[in-house]
Amino acid sequence: MGSYFPEVKKTVRAIVEKYNATEASTRFSIIGYTDHGSSASYPDHRPIGVYPPSKDLESSSIEGVFSFIDNLSAGGGGDAPEAMIDALDETTKLIWRDGNKIVYVVADCGAHGKDLTPSADSYPEGCPCKLNWRSVLENMKSKNIGLRFAKVANHVETTISAFKTVYTGIEVMDLSAAPHEQLSVFMVSDISSTIDTGLELSEVPTSMSLI
Repeated sequence: MGSYFPEVKKTVRAIVEKYNATEASTRFSIIGYTDHGSSASYPDHRPIGVYPPSKDLESSSIEGVFSFIDNLSAGGGGDAPEAMIDALDETTKLIWRDGNKIVYVVADCGAHGKDLTPSADSYPEGCPCKLNWRSVLENMKSKNIGLRFAKVANHVETTISAFKTVYTGIEVMDLSAAPHEQLSVFMVSDISSTIDTGLELSEVPTSMSLI
């Protein structure tokens, strides 16, 4: 993810600034994830970091989001797959607002497990935290949490295909052929469209977790 990181940060800033100014009902959570054993691990040696720390989206602020993303860094864990399942599981622990709940994942690599990635994997039996990816997705569905991917590289395709066998409502924007320097433009447009469509269809508050 390192090569895409500047564009991801740029995207988060643009989206939060836009909806902080124009749509007060939208709240954001940011979940950063790397890999188990990564040099960029988060507090308590976990492969994820969460904003807001309280997990309550009502406490989210533009200043807090910017501070959080400014301190994010990319680091490898020795293989291609990453701790995506841990990050998705964290979305089920957030205190969401009533209304639209959307998780937007920017991914260049898949999750751990031989059924989720064709790449060399230090954890072929799956997440070393013993999270079951099927159970995590079922939990997201039960909480009516929508899931959309920005696929910035084809390495994540196996994971997305497997996820769709459990969660058929997953949406994907394929950015694998987009130039790196234009990724933020495409992602800002896609995220804006996702939020605006939800507001138009239901006219209820929207909450989004950007991963």
